[in-house]
Amino acid sequence: MITEPNYKITNNDTGAVIEIDLPGANKDSIELNSENDTLKVHAPREINTPENWQLINQAIKPEGYELNLKLEPTLNIAAAKAKLENAVLTLTISKHEASLPKEIPILN
Repeated sequence: MITEPNYKITNNDTGAVIEIDLPGANKDSIELNSENDTLKVHAPREINTPENWQLINQAIKPEGYELNLKLEPTLNIAAAKAKLENAVLTLTISKHEASLPKEIPILN
């Protein structure tokens, strides 16, 4: 079962920060792609139960995560930075230079 992970997007003046919960995902198996203004995340979930253990709670756990996010066209996905820490993938995406606020000087 593939599921959509929980995520949070925080916008600021210079871009956006996206935090995606990916418990059980391995950094090396996460795929991040972009197409037009869509960010695509695919992350298989690794289940590491020792061979001689018996699970008490047999709840259905996702096999992996799939997320497609339509982002604002002002964001420069190609310059995004990503890090995985404590099962949270954090993407920092800046705006395109042309989209950043600029101060306009007043001439005499």
